Amino acid sequence: MLRLFSFLAPLRILLACIYRAGFCALRLTRYRPRTPLQKSSLIVIGSHLAGGAGKTPFVQKIAEIFRFEGKSVAILCHRAAWDEFRMLRSTARGTVVFKTADRFLTAQNLDGKYDVILCDGGLEDTRFVNANVFVLRWNERAKSLLDLIPAGPCVSLEKDHPEALKVRCSRTPVNMNSFAVTFSVDSVINFRGENLSRGTLVKIVTGIGDPERFAKDISDFGIPVKRKIFLPDHSKSYGKRLRKELSEKIPIVLTEKDFARLEDDEKENPLLYVAKERVQIHPEFENYLKALAGGAARNPPSTL
Repeated sequence: MLRLFSFLAPLRILLACIYRAGFCALRLTRYRPRTPLQKSSLIVIGSHLAGGAGKTPFVQKIAEIFRFEGKSVAILCHRAAWDEFRMLRSTARGTVVFKTADRFLTAQNLDGKYDVILCDGGLEDTRFVNANVFVLRWNERAKSLLDLIPAGPCVSLEKDHPEALKVRCSRTPVNMNSFAVTFSVDSVINFRGENLSRGTLVKIVTGIGDPERFAKDISDFGIPVKRKIFLPDHSKSYGKRLRKELSEKIPIVLTEKDFARLEDDEKENPLLYVAKERVQIHPEFENYLKALAGGAARNPPSTL
């Protein structure tokens, strides 16, 4: 085992170097800066992490804020994130959600048709000029090749996005003054509206970017986990594996994104419980976002 590990370590570093070279080449060719949007406010929500930063629920939350302010909002999802598209389309009411292979071109085509255009991801696309770029941070290191996939958990480095504002995130809302955004479980509920009783033994079946954090959130909510089944993010075999696990007749807890992958009849199984996520934004940061949507220039709040 030690010999295998010693072999894989330099291989991962080599692959990280190749990944980095490809990333830099794209920035010099396809992703060169282009003409900025002229009418709509453009906001890009990204993360250095390869997944699991909470971009989609955060996008959903700030879309609600903008709609409350009377703004028309469009959300752009990448075509590969088909489950996030389905989730936002069903939960972000009043917002138009687009699935696209090229967020930049789609944003250009939508310029002026919506007050605010939100990009769920797309941090690495440096064609966006004069966009408001936010990076959700979870204390991850993003400084060297060793931090890049597959050697590390990141897809880009801090130095790649000097214009982006860092948004400090936490999974425990113990001190809102210390973080700009916090994520926690609000409720665990099935299609009938029945809450899962705390103390009930469950299984977790999920395919998201950071499944361990989700499992810990469920345990901290007071629901003990008997077994954890983790599938790849955006897994298209999720439904098949879930049906297999349902044969055990034990309640299964899944995320809202997992739930969006299922067919309508599958969602009606009373053993399936969805963990509804609560996204809390610090008031100073929320006011800053409202000012951006209104076109007003403000200094970033101290909470970032």
